[in-house]
Amino acid sequence: MARHRIHELFSEEMLDEIVKIQRNPEFTNNNEKVEAIKSLLADSGFTEIGPGTNRLCMRHIDYVYKIALDSYGVRDNWNEFNMSPELQPYVTKTYECNGIVAVAEYVDLVNKTEFHDSIQNIKNILELLSEDYIFCDISLKGRNALNFGSKDNKSRLSYLSN
Repeated sequence: MARHRIHELFSEEMLDEIVKIQRNPEFTNNNEKVEAIKSLLADSGFTEIGPGTNRLCMRHIDYVYKIALDSYGVRDNWNEFNMSPELQPYVTKTYECNGIVAVAEYVDLVNKTEFHDSIQNIKNILELLSEDYIFCDISLKGRNALNFGSKDNKSRLSYLSN
C-alpha cells in the first residue's frame, strides 16, 4: 500500500487555504504568499528550508514539501514529479504530488567548499543530462551551490530543483 504523506500532514481544508493564498489578488508578490503559508503551517511541525521562485520548501522529518505559490509552482511540482524517475540518480526523488504540494527526499546541502570540490562531478552530470534536457537555473557559479545536495555520506550528489 502506498503511503500518502501529503494527506498525513495536509487536511483538505489546509490544501484549500493554500489554493486561496495562491490565487488571492491581494498578495502582490510570492514573498507575501510565503509568509501566509508559513503562518498557516506554523503549528504543523514543519521547518522552513526556504522559498524558490515559485515554491516554498518546507521540511518535515526526512522529507521536503514543495508548496506551490502560484500556477508556475503547480507546473513545476508536476514536472518534477513526472521527470524524477527518469532522472535518477542525478536528482532528488520526488515521491508524490497533487500539484499544490510535491514530496521529495531530503538531502544535505553541500557547502561552497564541497560545491567547488565537486565541480568536475557536476560538469559530468550536467553533460550527461544535457544530451536529452535543457536546463535553467543551473550553473557552476557559487550562487547556485544551494541547488546541490548529497546523501549517503556524500557518495551521491543530487540537483535540487526548487
